[in-house]
Amino acid sequence: MDRKFNTINEYINSIEEINNEKGWLLIDDDNQTNYYFLKEDDNFIIKRNIIKGEVFNDETLKYLNLNEKKLSNNQNEKIIITDSIFKSHNFFETVIYNITSFESENFRENMFFQLVINSKEKSLRLDFIFKNLISISTERYKKALNGITFKINEIPFYLYFVNDYFVIENLEELSFKHFEQYSRITLTCFGLLTGYVPRNEGYYFSYQNNKFENTKEYAYTNNFVNTYDLSYRPIDNNLFYSFMPKGISEDEKTKFKDEAQENLFLISTATFSKLCNLNVTNKKISRATELIMEANQTSIEAQGIIYSVVLEILTSYIAIKNEDKLTPITDKSQAKKLRAELHVVAKKYLSPYDNSPISKKIDSINSPTNMDKLLKPFEFLDIKLNEIDKKIINNRNDFLHGNDFVEGEELLEFFNNHFYINCKLNFLVYALLLKIIGHQGKIVNMVKIYLENDERVKDEEFYRDIGKTVS
Repeated sequence: MDRKFNTINEYINSIEEINNEKGWLLIDDDNQTNYYFLKEDDNFIIKRNIIKGEVFNDETLKYLNLNEKKLSNNQNEKIIITDSIFKSHNFFETVIYNITSFESENFRENMFFQLVINSKEKSLRLDFIFKNLISISTERYKKALNGITFKINEIPFYLYFVNDYFVIENLEELSFKHFEQYSRITLTCFGLLTGYVPRNEGYYFSYQNNKFENTKEYAYTNNFVNTYDLSYRPIDNNLFYSFMPKGISEDEKTKFKDEAQENLFLISTATFSKLCNLNVTNKKISRATELIMEANQTSIEAQGIIYSVVLEILTSYIAIKNEDKLTPITDKSQAKKLRAELHVVAKKYLSPYDNSPISKKIDSINSPTNMDKLLKPFEFLDIKLNEIDKKIINNRNDFLHGNDFVEGEELLEFFNNHFYINCKLNFLVYALLLKIIGHQGKIVNMVKIYLENDERVKDEEFYRDIGKTVS
């Protein structure tokens, strides 16, 4: 499958060439005011001369921007400023605006889009993570197995690496508002599973059809969070080579490979699609996904806290879906009768009774315990827990309440103990999320990868099985 990228390269290069000395002269057709489009400290700015009699005060500066301003270059090509904010002025000569996003005049009239992000620093072997790969080539490069396909709200998408770019595109008609929303969610979901996704700034191109040819319509934005780049990813069917014993025979290598890859499945199109769709439709899952990525790249002391929050979010999501299995008395009429009888007895000992702590506790007496809410979801999803897992899950309360519970008098000992708990929590939250989206089998066991020589993990495997798909 081929894509034409020469025009895209030209547009991106023309924008990337802008600097503090070389910029664009733009004109406001309404009042013939000149604007100068430049780049300063890696941010786009626009300068204009102060208009005679123009007055600035704190109230006007608060709302001063160029949003929706239409400007023309010397070829009479029009761009629209879509996101900007006042930066500074010097009272006598110029006003300066920070420019976050801009686009060509007719960009949103089309219904097919590409998000193109620079990824010169890194590309990925997608065949280590995903199955059902696609191949996308361009005029410059012939590529194989460099992309995936998936669906969001039944709209098919492609995602691929080519020409030092990371690209997302929709194959059926979609408004730009929805394409932008879906592509940002795709960035998050892809990064979560692969450990890498380029962000920072991006270029959008719009087309009249899904051949993605001959466009003059583009948009730019640097309204992204930073590039996500870590060595850890939960699915990697090639990782076992890094811990294969040295000096073994070919037969032993084959046996080792077969054992390592047994029950080791790649991310399917359906699984990745479900992750994206859940992030679109469910705020809890979306928040959990973002927080896992945040935890993965934060300080060691913050990691445990954030993983614990994610654990709470995901187990709550599963518990709500299995509420009937969690309540001690499943017969609602029997539970109601119990509460009524307990209220009768309790009223003899307390007045006033209504809205008292005892009354409220009796009202919720058929609710599961907090520990049940945390442990039962693993059972519902057929994720086997050992006693250490259960102890780690119980630590979630210590993290959330700021308790000083991690042992270690020396800094290195404290660090290792804290990191051990974090790695365990990392596995638990990935296991939950991956089972929610329908994945099964082995995933990378982070604690074994990073603490291989720790006595506590000597009996653990580099991959750990999270069980079969639960219908």
